[in-house]
Amino acid sequence: MLYIKENVQYIRHKNVVLPHFETIAIEFYINDRKWFLVQVYRRPTKSKDSLERFYNELQNALDKALISSDNIILMGDINIDTFNKDFSSDYINLLHTLDMSNLIKEPTCFKNVEVPTSIDHMCTNKPRFIKTSGVIDTGLSDFHRLTYMVFKSHKPKPLRHTLLYRSYKNSKPSEFVEELSRCPFHIANIFDEVDDQFYVFSSLFNTVVDNLYPIKQRDVKYKPPPYMNKTYRRFGLQWVPS
Repeated sequence: MLYIKENVQYIRHKNVVLPHFETIAIEFYINDRKWFLVQVYRRPTKSKDSLERFYNELQNALDKALISSDNIILMGDINIDTFNKDFSSDYINLLHTLDMSNLIKEPTCFKNVEVPTSIDHMCTNKPRFIKTSGVIDTGLSDFHRLTYMVFKSHKPKPLRHTLLYRSYKNSKPSEFVEELSRCPFHIANIFDEVDDQFYVFSSLFNTVVDNLYPIKQRDVKYKPPPYMNKTYRRFGLQWVPS
């Protein structure tokens, strides 16, 4: 089962499967970057035949995924304990051939409290695009912990807004009237067309206005929301799971 936020566009690829294992494969976008996710559940068996079948089918599925996208994520309850180097060596080597690595380095299963295992994995070939990853004890499972990873994100800089305005700081109505009285508006009467007369009048009038009340510009500063104080700005992105 895979939960996807409703505003995330995705495409399910039913041709990318592990025939003998539960699989869901989707293609989606994060920050305009296309990712291909393969989620797998492998039953907890150490049968040599089952493991070889799993490795072969996983290799084929990831090869198909790489055709669709350069950014791959493999996740799920793989039931291969990466703390057991001998048992997981073939699995780790398979990941390395695809330039992938498991981001989960902590225990994820506490069925045996004294000897916990790391069997729930999140693997990718582009770890530089992942901000953080780890394990959370939600208290919802009897002995499993929730694994997570967070993509790096970026917020585009807001567009620069420039405000144009007239400066009335030194406004003197008497001076404005005096300047208008000096304008030779009568010369507009030499034209027969109304449009030409209006052009002459508006040009003279606007010249006076621009001289006395010049157009200035200033940048409109972004105003943060009232709840975004210094404390949140400093520590808001430094969340550390308990």
